[in-house]
Amino acid sequence: MVKKVVLLFTIGVFLFSSCQKDETERLFKSGEVLILMGNWKDSLEIFDKVLQRDSSHLGALYYKAQGLSNLNQFEEADRIYGEILDKIEPGSKYFSEVLVSKGTNLMEMNKLEEAEKLFDQALQIDPRLARSWLHKGRIAARRKDYQVSITYCDRAIALNPNDARGWNNKAFALFQLGRIEDCILNAQRAVEIEPRYFMAWYWLSKAYEVKGDVSRTKMCYDNFQKNMGFSEHTIGMKPIQK
Repeated sequence: MVKKVVLLFTIGVFLFSSCQKDETERLFKSGEVLILMGNWKDSLEIFDKVLQRDSSHLGALYYKAQGLSNLNQFEEADRIYGEILDKIEPGSKYFSEVLVSKGTNLMEMNKLEEAEKLFDQALQIDPRLARSWLHKGRIAARRKDYQVSITYCDRAIALNPNDARGWNNKAFALFQLGRIEDCILNAQRAVEIEPRYFMAWYWLSKAYEVKGDVSRTKMCYDNFQKNMGFSEHTIGMKPIQK
């Protein structure tokens, strides 16, 4: 009789634990949906609930850091990225991904040298990590070294041609160099991949303005304004799994 009671208790604990885990993952998935809708603020509340249930949930921690960064809470995001790195095996694929995310957050804090060191560290782990080349290109552009930026963008595009950001960033650098036709080709590719990418529409409008094409300038600028609520942080976003 005692053995039967113990067995039933064990089964009950297992079922309760499974239900709790299922509910945690349901909450996590609902947070992901909010992110894809561009609703970072409400997603943070969801991920906090996930972390109350499971404080070691790396996916929720990662998305929380991204959300905080997107809402300009860069210092707290940096702290959480550091917490995640402490939990992941150094040298792993996920370690390099978080290094890049931490670096992009540092860029928002205008800590370009620190950010670039993290991108280079990530590339030592995985030289084919397109995001690192992408953001190294952004840093070069900020330094107005546009030719170097184009080189890095080309590497990012070669590794991940379906990421609209590489094409858009290259379009920006080309525009700064006065290469208008090339700018148009790259910005067009960006909006083909992601029609809501408002900055690509912006560079198209600027390029057509230089060419004196009034109708296309207006069309592209209208699309720029129409899609300004779109968050480029969702492009190519990958969660860190437990």
